[in-house]
Amino acid sequence: MLAILSASKISPARMDIRYLTDTDLPLITDFLHKHPSAAIHQYPVWADTQGFFGAPAVHLGLIENHILLAYAQVFAYRLPMLRLTYWHCPRGPIGDAHAAELLAHAIAHAARESGVLFVRFDFPVGIALPRGLGWIPATRTHFPDTTLVLDLTQPEEELRAQMKQKGRYNIRIAERAGVTVRASTDPHEVDAFCTLLKSTTARDHFTGHPCSYYVSFLQALAPHNQALLYLAAYEGQTIAAALMTYAGDTATYYYGASDYEHRDKMAPYLLQWTAIRDAKRNGYTQYDFLGIAPVDAPASHSLTGVTRFKQQFGGEVITYPPSTEYWTQPHLHAVLERMRHWRRNMRSVKNAILRV
Repeated sequence: MLAILSASKISPARMDIRYLTDTDLPLITDFLHKHPSAAIHQYPVWADTQGFFGAPAVHLGLIENHILLAYAQVFAYRLPMLRLTYWHCPRGPIGDAHAAELLAHAIAHAARESGVLFVRFDFPVGIALPRGLGWIPATRTHFPDTTLVLDLTQPEEELRAQMKQKGRYNIRIAERAGVTVRASTDPHEVDAFCTLLKSTTARDHFTGHPCSYYVSFLQALAPHNQALLYLAAYEGQTIAAALMTYAGDTATYYYGASDYEHRDKMAPYLLQWTAIRDAKRNGYTQYDFLGIAPVDAPASHSLTGVTRFKQQFGGEVITYPPSTEYWTQPHLHAVLERMRHWRRNMRSVKNAILRV
């Protein structure tokens, strides 16, 4: 039996906002099948990937006459220094705009009753931003504001034709060089991805996760046909790799890495083209590149380099609603922001001293 959430008064009287449990998985699964564009982050199996970070999932639904109208998977993360918890709802709630907005307010209400410091929402496209006391723009998020999506309902020859000329040219270079691409679900092969990732993160100045995370990522999703590891090889050596996810009607390029020494072989281009064709042949209608720099972003934006690569394949630019947070204690947000500002200033002073 579903446990009723005390926030149900936020919705019309004939609706219930409820916590969902494992016994409700058939209800959730059926709902997600009816919303094929729902991001993989809202699939219950995604919770197995976040278990690596010690983040349990909370499932909530808006129900009317035993029918699920909106659904959200929320993850609870600890803030060790503050001994407090915050919630994150990635690309949810799912449902029509009105139902999803009702559920977002109910989640905020539940957070307040549960003693959670704040809830961060990275909303899907089409959700109006909530307003009122406590709702503020997020100061940080790990989700991109903008992505690039390919329409896989096009014939394969049209997909290739709408690519940029340089993208098609680089695929031919990889093919002529003898680069081969294959897909795997074997967690042991993630080591090759991790080796490439170490050099990629050092080269592009960003931080990745421990290799054990990517292993658990594939182990959690692959048995449900929701992840594949693609490996591109040249003369027996893996020189590019990518982790793909699959949910509803969408294949997503989630993580990627490549070898700089063999960059002239253009392996990432052939790898992407292979993954795109495989996704189309397997019935997916969208291929999501996950994140690009916003259209008006400066050249210094952290995603500028990878954006140029992804744009070679064409596609439509999609912009998400801005990340938004609900703070149960708004005054603490101001205090923490001042602390963060102070820490940034102290870090700048320290770096200036070291340069003297």
